[in-house]
Amino acid sequence: MRDPVSRCGKLEACATFTCTEWLGAALIRLAQRQIPSRRSYDDAGRLRVITDATDFEGIANAALNQLRQYGCKSVAVTVRLLDVLARVGPRLVRQRDREILLGHARAIRDDGLASKPNERDEEDVRKFYEKAAAALRPQSPDQA
Repeated sequence: MRDPVSRCGKLEACATFTCTEWLGAALIRLAQRQIPSRRSYDDAGRLRVITDATDFEGIANAALNQLRQYGCKSVAVTVRLLDVLARVGPRLVRQRDREILLGHARAIRDDGLASKPNERDEEDVRKFYEKAAAALRPQSPDQA
């Protein structure tokens, strides 16, 4: 019979990886949509409603902060998060979204390195960060 603790650890890692992949897909979809204004006007141009809307930054912060904090001791989670951000980067439309995710990539890298990985793991974290950073760096208007 397998040790339930080790099995649980593997399930948690698998769930974290799956969640990270779904988050990447959701960020791509969100990034390609027009974020509605918090303010609604009538046909005469009068302000009618101000809503409490969540924007790209709020959603990215809520999801990525929790995953980073949960997985910061795991090089596998750190690398997976950076890999997902590298795949999301080319699909981003707004420069601000790139800046937001680049900040998250830096935080993920910093937390991953702070966990004192061995040299090989540290190299992986740095390599995947560079890949993510290259994909997320703001583009000039003629590159977009």
